[in-house]
Amino acid sequence: PSLEGFRGVVTAIEGDTVTLQVSQWFRGGPADQAILHVSDVSIPALDGIEFVMGGDYLVAVADDGAVRTCGISGLYSDDLAALYAKWFGA
Repeated sequence: PSLEGFRGVVTAIEGDTVTLQVSQWFRGGPADQAILHVSDVSIPALDGIEFVMGGDYLVAVADDGAVRTCGISGLYSDDLAALYAKWFGA
């Protein structure tokens, strides 16, 4: 599947919906906000990393709307951002 990737800060968590203010698109966009539905997990999380208000994340989303985990999405770090630039050609 095709992937979109972005950097965003969590601005709202309501039930199984997480809203992020997008600061950078690596692929996809150009929306200012991304709304993720995380109903398939018991808590809004990325591989055990819980979405928290104000948290800065790198997120990869497939064209079916599923957030990709397993080290592909997670808390922002310079190392992961460098991988995103390579993966998405940004």
